[in-house]
Amino acid sequence: MFSKQARLVGMSLVGALTMCGSQETTPTSTPTPSPTGTPADAAPVPLPDGGVHADGGDSEGGTADGGVPPGAVKFGVFARLSPGPPAFGMFSSKGVLDSTKTKNILDIGATWTRGSMSPFFTDQTIYGAGHYDWSAADIVIAWNQSNGIAPFIGIEAGPVQVNDSPPVFAPHTVDRYPTPAAFATYCGAAAAHFSAALHSYSIPGNEINTNPQQFPTVTDAASYMSACYAAIKSADPSAFIYGLELNMDGQAGATAYVKSLLALGCGPGTCYDGISAHLSLRYPI
Repeated sequence: MFSKQARLVGMSLVGALTMCGSQETTPTSTPTPSPTGTPADAAPVPLPDGGVHADGGDSEGGTADGGVPPGAVKFGVFARLSPGPPAFGMFSSKGVLDSTKTKNILDIGATWTRGSMSPFFTDQTIYGAGHYDWSAADIVIAWNQSNGIAPFIGIEAGPVQVNDSPPVFAPHTVDRYPTPAAFATYCGAAAAHFSAALHSYSIPGNEINTNPQQFPTVTDAASYMSACYAAIKSADPSAFIYGLELNMDGQAGATAYVKSLLALGCGPGTCYDGISAHLSLRYPI
């Protein structure tokens, strides 16, 4: 039963244990309207290459609905694209909350969920300082909370679009923010936006102990985590920050990785308040 819950909702060790030991709240089935300030039919944002910028949460994919059901929460940018874009997180390719995933979450009685945001979609500062699109995350948060589920947000260091040649507009994608300070700016903006709704976060990405493309060295990971941690705490002193989203496969060296971070001063109170870990059948516990 525990492993089934972990697969369906993508739960980390910390949260899964919290869920199993907590008082579960009976979910409701009442559809949630779009949050205030998030127009259901918001116009797409055109990009220089003729594409469309759409924010969809994390990149784990979703199950496409056959159509837009009555009362569904629409995300206008997705709904207008044809053919449909890849599905992101809890959104289907039709631009509505994925009915299969939401049903699974309710059926297992989950009391929390983690939604990772890719800055590739949410960070629009290539158009100007302070430009962010939190709308899809707002919809997911509202749905969770209306069903008695506590969401927390995964803030990731990349990939992200940058523009290195102002005033020429020539954006391109990089694997992570160019500097820890740039990532910290994003972390602080996210915490400032979401602090009215939640106070739980995960940084700086998914399974970073086996993600050398984003964090080639432990020193890289420590510098980005500490900068983000400080920015979140500054914007939301009540925040609780999970770190690492560790890959716990038996060959992944999770314990050694955490010890290496600690040796650099990256630990509780500097980089995270608690460690999040992904269970693996090949890890001896």
